[in-house]
Amino acid sequence: MVLFSEFSFSDLSFLNKNFPHINQVPRKKKKTGIKVVSKQEKYAKIREKKKSIPIEVLCKNCPPQFASYLTYTRKLKFEDRPDYSSLRRIFRDIMQNPSWCPLNPGEDPNQFDWEKIPGYI
Repeated sequence: MVLFSEFSFSDLSFLNKNFPHINQVPRKKKKTGIKVVSKQEKYAKIREKKKSIPIEVLCKNCPPQFASYLTYTRKLKFEDRPDYSSLRRIFRDIMQNPSWCPLNPGEDPNQFDWEKIPGYI
């Protein structure tokens, strides 16, 4: 299981650089205005609010595979085991589609940005 904390800033910058449309989701102020008694109740209401946003709105400017991924993962129950090979295939399809692929022809998809800097050892 990959946790968000395991992603490095270079991973996030790669996503922001190569998929800038992901960040174009309209954002509201961080203040939710939700009146609650406990943190547990607060986070439950925030979770429900996030779940209520339609996938079409979230993925408006993204490749269609993002919508497929979110639809699949939202339908999973806690005890269900995800079909990881199918999920990996979804994102592999994005990278193989020339209109969505952020790589230049012949560029290695496994090479980090800093490895392209002249003099990097």
